[in-house]
Amino acid sequence: MTDDTERNTREAADSGDPEAMYALGVRYQQAGRRLRSFKWLMRAGEAGHPAANNKLGMLMATRGRRRLAEKYFQLAIEGGDTDAPNNLGFLLARLGRHEEAERWYRRGIDAGNQFAVANLGLVLQGPGGFPRPRTCSAGRPTPATSPP
Repeated sequence: MTDDTERNTREAADSGDPEAMYALGVRYQQAGRRLRSFKWLMRAGEAGHPAANNKLGMLMATRGRRRLAEKYFQLAIEGGDTDAPNNLGFLLARLGRHEEAERWYRRGIDAGNQFAVANLGLVLQGPGGFPRPRTCSAGRPTPATSPP
């Protein structure tokens, strides 16, 4: 960012422009200025910027703050972010919540996220490459099916 561009972006962010807040957050993150980055991403997220909430979800997930990560991913999804369903699915799969992960991966696929396709395949695959057992509504395992 040039000095003029950064100054204009800062002025827009200070006046409440969520896109400018997000741009500053990303810029500071790239420069390794974590605290400033977090400040601007938080402000953008609070203003309803979906990509900022997705990025905050990722930051929280990498710091082990799983509940906050889920919250931010949910906010991003509600705002229309197309990466957040995949990211939430990934978080849930790592927590062993495979059925929830599957649901979010499918939403990610519906939103056009290509990573969700691969991740759905992985979550449906059990250990050793075998299909993960499923349960019916009564809580009993469903019989394995094979193609005709």
